[in-house]
Amino acid sequence: MATDDATGRLTINLTTADPDFLFKLTEYAFTAPVPPGTPDRPVSTHPVAGTGPYRIAAVSPKQIVFERNPFFREWSHAAQPAGNPDRVILAYSPSHAVTAQSIVAGKADWSLDLIPPAELRQLELIHPTLLHSNPALIVEFLPLNTHAPPFNDIRVRRALNLALDRGRIADMYGGPTVASPACQPLTPGMPGYRRYYPYTREPRPDGAWSAPDLIRARRLVAGSGTRGQRVDVWGTDDEFAIPRGEPAYVASVLRSLGYRTHLHITPVNDITTAMRRRLQLSVDGDWAAEYPDPSSYLPQFFGCEGGLSNGYYCSPSLDREMRTASLLELTSPRSAEAAWTDIDHRLADDAAWVPTVDLRAVELVSPRLRNYQFNPVWGFLADQVWLR
Repeated sequence: MATDDATGRLTINLTTADPDFLFKLTEYAFTAPVPPGTPDRPVSTHPVAGTGPYRIAAVSPKQIVFERNPFFREWSHAAQPAGNPDRVILAYSPSHAVTAQSIVAGKADWSLDLIPPAELRQLELIHPTLLHSNPALIVEFLPLNTHAPPFNDIRVRRALNLALDRGRIADMYGGPTVASPACQPLTPGMPGYRRYYPYTREPRPDGAWSAPDLIRARRLVAGSGTRGQRVDVWGTDDEFAIPRGEPAYVASVLRSLGYRTHLHITPVNDITTAMRRRLQLSVDGDWAAEYPDPSSYLPQFFGCEGGLSNGYYCSPSLDREMRTASLLELTSPRSAEAAWTDIDHRLADDAAWVPTVDLRAVELVSPRLRNYQFNPVWGFLADQVWLR
């Protein structure tokens, strides 16, 4: 890397082709430029100055105040438009119920909190115009240890995929406003996504999921010879990680397939990486893409050297296909999309995961807020709104 203070130019020379290089520069928080001498530990008295349209003006235990950065000049409206509000205040609230009441009354304008399903249903009935449901690059799934019985048998993995009622799980999240059934790792909006539901009863012409197929699932379990084996299901009681009733439901489905099921509920942070390597199945898989490309997470979960796979899945031929698909993005985006589609469907057919639902980002805003905008990676764009 070379810098030129006279011209303000930064030159980075890559040793090998990296199709995701621009994504990494623009979407990763750790690639953001910071002034020389920036401390590598949290600071509370003198926040780091930014280069964007706002800077931190004040920090207290109750709120953070952002104000216009007097040194910012809009250099590209598409890349970084100037902000609309003069100030943005991020305040802490004692509870989500208090936050929601403040937003509906116009005393606050937006919340970072997830909306609990019961509260969402009320808001949909009483204040539907204040809700925004946005496509988000988020997939929920059950990680399977494909090296441990019974899930080292593809028939068992496919059986669980077939037996789950994804419509019921979507309802646990809050219904179609929040979640839709998913049978594949790629999410809607990703290059290469083509709706694919191999694990459904009575497949429909439009490829949509319809219902679980317990008959076919039990037939697969019987053929595997694993009926009666013990399966430990690990879940969390953190309702903001997954719906509270989902681990027990997954355990009941495995029980209906003939397994001796034991349910373990523990705080999500108590499940260590070392523990995960020994688990058969956990009900806490969640992934939000860091940038809108399959290479942002498929190699991490399904590559032999993937940092998030915990050793669950490894296919050298798939590694080569993912690398080829990534490189094709530089020369032939259409060919790359077709390659990612094949990879996605292959992972679904191999039942490497049990995808459950694709999530949407549902947000509550005040009646006075205008020019609402949402980015599928960064979320609500507070700097683009104005108030009536």
